[in-house]
Amino acid sequence: MNSEQFRCALGDIWSGYFSTRPFIKRRERSVHNIIRAADIIVARARKEMGVKLESEVDDKLRTARRILSLIQHHDAITGALY
Repeated sequence: MNSEQFRCALGDIWSGYFSTRPFIKRRERSVHNIIRAADIIVARARKEMGVKLESEVDDKLRTARRILSLIQHHDAITGALY
């Protein structure tokens, strides 16, 4: 069975990736962009102004990245978990 036949045999099974949880997918992209912007701002502040940021900022960014990675997991983003 070639890949085209395989796809046809599965029918609509793959449509879930594109049609489930649009709010979560939209929010994931938004949060990813915010975290990326924050990383850039923090790096620039450290370099340009010699700012020593508290570890609290690093901890919050690390926590945000971990939460985002859970949402980006292939089972979470596609709706396969529930």
